[in-house]
Amino acid sequence: MMDCVKKLFLPAAVMIIGAAAVAGCGRRGAPELPPSAYMQNEKGQMVKKPQPDKPFILDKLIK
Repeated sequence: MMDCVKKLFLPAAVMIIGAAAVAGCGRRGAPELPPSAYMQNEKGQMVKKPQPDKPFILDKLIK
């Protein structure tokens, strides 16, 4: 009986600790952009900076 409890204790403990770690990380909702990703427009509102178009290695094959 005691041997069975020992065999089940470690996997159960690992699963409980893992579930608690996954549940406790991060925040609920959409990820926030860093402050450097915003800029002010002419009206003084904070808007997202336009992202430059970075070419991908395989773009040459498509053209």
